[in-house]
Amino acid sequence: YVTRAGYSNFYDVFYVERETGKINIDANSPITTGQGPAGILYLSGKTMLCVANSLENSVSVYSSLGPYMPVSGSPFSLTSTDGTAYKLAFDPTLNKVFVSLKSSSSPGKVEYINVIDSNNVTVGGLINAPDLADDPQDIVVHSYNHILYIASRSGNMITTYNTSADSVSGTLIVTDPAAISLDEARNRLYVVGGSTRILTTLDVTNPENIAKVEPDTTITTGTGRTIIDCEIAADKSLLFTL
Repeated sequence: YVTRAGYSNFYDVFYVERETGKINIDANSPITTGQGPAGILYLSGKTMLCVANSLENSVSVYSSLGPYMPVSGSPFSLTSTDGTAYKLAFDPTLNKVFVSLKSSSSPGKVEYINVIDSNNVTVGGLINAPDLADDPQDIVVHSYNHILYIASRSGNMITTYNTSADSVSGTLIVTDPAAISLDEARNRLYVVGGSTRILTTLDVTNPENIAKVEPDTTITTGTGRTIIDCEIAADKSLLFTL
């Protein structure tokens, strides 16, 4: 799933042929969504898809079956006007989709929407994390520990938030954290600097005391560009950056 960022209102769906590995575009693409689509997230186990619309501060929710029709009430407008909807993360046990509100001029905020099924989607409101630094750039959920990791780029901070208790568990200063990816099995959080291009590896076994466990590494490929996203491979052997 790929959004057409900027001033568009479309996203595209691709599928991979198992036998050849060839990537093909779905016949339904492009699919209309809200203005300025940014983050996009498939909700595993629910056959649903969410898109963060940055220019109208909303989240569109679709069925991921067939023609990708929006669910009733979509798009769902967020309650806060401090920042724009940017990245998404899902806690499958609590049925909550978290939305980072990107802003460089106001305190960082994260909202959530409740996604029970295609007939039961509601806006939940802001999480209880008053100490977030500015500009929450990326977010990811540890699904069975119920911890939301928040990368605040301009605040140079990683925040751990307990989704069950609705409270902040801990923080750690990390320079320029633009993108994060989580290895749940090993309790490792990979943090990539946007302009610094530095890869930092954190041990997140204890959410109240996250710490660096390996020397920082500078990503040397594709120099001259700012990194905005990263994702660890399924077999945990590779880390991809965008």
